[in-house]
Amino acid sequence: MKRIVLYILTSLACLGIWQSCIDDESVGVIRELSLIHIEAAQDTFYVDFGLDSKIEASITQSGEGNMTYEWSWGAVNDAGKIVDSLQVISKDPVLHYAFRKLGQFKVRLRVTNEDGSGFYYFHLFVRTPFQEGLLVLSENENHVGRTSFLRTKGPQDVVTGEEEFMLNACEEVNPEIVLNHPRDVSWYKQKLLVISDGGKVIHEYDKVTFDYLNSIRVDQEYSEASLRAFVLVENSPVYKSLAWGGDKKIWSIDYELGLVTPNTGSFTEEKYDKVYFQGGRNALFVNFEESYLNHVFSVSFPNQRFSSDEIFKGQYIVNFMADEGNRLHVITTDPENPLSVTITYFDDMTARAGLFNYKGAFQNPKTSSYLATQPITLTRETVMLTNNTYYLTFYAEGNKLYEWIYKGFTLPETPLMTLDGEITCMQLSSDEKYVYLGIWNPGAEEELKGSIYILEMDTKKIVREYRGVADKPLKIFYKKDS
Repeated sequence: MKRIVLYILTSLACLGIWQSCIDDESVGVIRELSLIHIEAAQDTFYVDFGLDSKIEASITQSGEGNMTYEWSWGAVNDAGKIVDSLQVISKDPVLHYAFRKLGQFKVRLRVTNEDGSGFYYFHLFVRTPFQEGLLVLSENENHVGRTSFLRTKGPQDVVTGEEEFMLNACEEVNPEIVLNHPRDVSWYKQKLLVISDGGKVIHEYDKVTFDYLNSIRVDQEYSEASLRAFVLVENSPVYKSLAWGGDKKIWSIDYELGLVTPNTGSFTEEKYDKVYFQGGRNALFVNFEESYLNHVFSVSFPNQRFSSDEIFKGQYIVNFMADEGNRLHVITTDPENPLSVTITYFDDMTARAGLFNYKGAFQNPKTSSYLATQPITLTRETVMLTNNTYYLTFYAEGNKLYEWIYKGFTLPETPLMTLDGEITCMQLSSDEKYVYLGIWNPGAEEELKGSIYILEMDTKKIVREYRGVADKPLKIFYKKDS
């Protein structure tokens, strides 16, 4: 890559004359300026915090003589302009330096000879190995957890596959912490959170470096407390962080105080058999035995619970599909005839009656019923994922992946695809154009039996396979650096 070089003349015999040569003080002899040319194969570098990095350029001059070098760097703002005074870090022709600030910077190379100076600017991104990428929580047959991490510069890198998974991300940074019986992983502010020890501990890590910070004993105040999954991860005087417990109850988490307590406000003693939470603002809880759902919308005050009450009484709730577009579909069957299927649809889970007066998910239900010709492919244990952008839900049963489009009035009878392992978890990419599939195949040839497949939404095809990068996948999510 070649740059136009800003050239500074250090001396001119006469300011009124512009010429490309100067007198070398010998009578009748004119010397041409020695022009500096700087080229670089690349001008953008991604380097790891604290590790020695190398930046070099091809430097020539049209004349003879000595050249001196100066490397300096400074932070830049969102517009790419340098906001700090430049700090000189080297005077060697090739830069070798361990950068110890995280963020976006510019590195300036200044080359000087007797006639002037040339400049070249490099874009620099200093990050940790865990700055941004795809994180997978998995466990082996002995229920020992593993965190696998695919470092990326952006979500598209997951598809291109230029990087390889680190197979023990948190474990290599913190060998003293063992994830026994892991349950779930999420984040809160600048912390990465892992439920471990069968739900009795929440380990906290730095979200960027993965350094271990602290552990919250879940049963510190209540011996019966244990957690299965994070539900709403936020904390303020109004909104509460919630988790689904091993006792099927809902618990509140205060990450500032490090306390887990019963949620006595919205959920009291209610128990739930399944929880929906895709990382957004909607959380749904179902009690199969008593045939009702509860809904929490995180901006309601404070985590207000809305109930389906009598809507599904007398029906067998099979499962439900919700999205961040605030749509909800509940699939039920007749308890006496499982082939008699009803799909109940709610088109606005944030229905209001006045400003901020939420009435919840269960307003104005619409139903569609049909008689199936064979047992439906959806069960209560089905792994499910809804894509709000494409108006469809994927659900998995074993190694079969099904696709149900909202406009359909019947559930699919044949799978979209059959894979070479059990689909244990799914997650959407941030732009919802891809689905990350966690695959578990005990008979796989690889040493690790867990894989991650990337499904493209537009083509409905697997466009990338990362084989043998995890144990049995429990949770996948794309971790951003902010």
